[in-house]
Amino acid sequence: MQVAIIGLAPMAANAQPSLLAPIEQASGGRMMVPRAAQEAFASGDYQDELAAVERSLAICPPNPRRKDLCLELLIVAAAAANRAGRPDKGEIHARRAAVIATDAFGDMHQDTGAAYHNLASALNRLGRSAEAEPWARRAIAVFSRTLGESDPYTGLAYDNLGTSLLAQGRSEEARTAYRHSLAILRRNPGERNSATASAYNSVGSALHAQGRMVEAEAYYRRALAINRAIDEHRPETALGYNNVGSIRAALGRPGEAHQYFRLALDISRRRLGEPHPDVRRGYNNIGLALLALGRPVQAEAFLRRSLAERSVPEDQVEVIERQLNLADLWDGLGRHPREAFEMRALALASLVRRLETAPTQRDAAERQLAKFDFHFANQVTAAWKLARLSRELRR
Repeated sequence: MQVAIIGLAPMAANAQPSLLAPIEQASGGRMMVPRAAQEAFASGDYQDELAAVERSLAICPPNPRRKDLCLELLIVAAAAANRAGRPDKGEIHARRAAVIATDAFGDMHQDTGAAYHNLASALNRLGRSAEAEPWARRAIAVFSRTLGESDPYTGLAYDNLGTSLLAQGRSEEARTAYRHSLAILRRNPGERNSATASAYNSVGSALHAQGRMVEAEAYYRRALAINRAIDEHRPETALGYNNVGSIRAALGRPGEAHQYFRLALDISRRRLGEPHPDVRRGYNNIGLALLALGRPVQAEAFLRRSLAERSVPEDQVEVIERQLNLADLWDGLGRHPREAFEMRALALASLVRRLETAPTQRDAAERQLAKFDFHFANQVTAAWKLARLSRELRR
């Protein structure tokens, strides 16, 4: 039975912080970020943060002479949307911010760099890493020139680049970018900061992708220790529990993995809400840990929940893997043959659609095919060729 623990580890976009955090006061007469958003951010209630920022954004008055009046709110709205598991909204807000900032200040301005960074972060979360990479590189160029190579924003931008590279299978390049980010953030803002913890997680994710589990776990545990010291119940702490759990699972310790995954899910459900991709991922991981522990009935319940209530966009590759996990479980139990077939057909259709509509993501999709069994991979390849032939005949 083919299963895969989908932790946050290989999907570093989920770990990567977005710019900017809500600030105390807007600059240059701009609309201020509301106090409610600042308080929600501080407590890790990212859904409430997004709602508060978007309420202010909705009443931000248009002003032809001050096109940047709402820019601060747009930048924060993009970051908040990414944190809240709504990268679709993050992309919209970041693109609007990029247009306004470029028009008002030009390419080489901190606000422009923040918009580029948040756009790359949203695209990474949407599984569009090849599109994200150039925006991440632009953010690095802007921050390096305007703020300096050692500025924390530059460090975060390198982390974002690493996320794009890792999702494209370029793990060594990603590790280099992540290590550069970590070196910057350890100096400023310092070791005991959530941004630095995120950088430790990111280096761990690159090592994890390379199969260097013991080294990866050391970085994950360091990140978890930092975040626990900041706040035991923030989503970033849940990320740490999830990542350590994914290593325990990979090392054949499903009982320990299950404990870490439960801790992660409890926090994510309270702070992020059921529709959030991290919650869906948590259900999947617990289901697979239970399956490895020989508890298939309980595992099925969690795997089903990992596919329920998907009311927000997710990385389609992860959704396909979750669909196949449930189908494989049904096959192993000798149950629901029709549902298993339909689930695989749904996954197949999603992957073909990804190959058809996102040519820049073809390499990522083909790497995904390598995880499936031989017959399934042949079916997908044949379907993709048929779809391509059909398009050519219609021309």
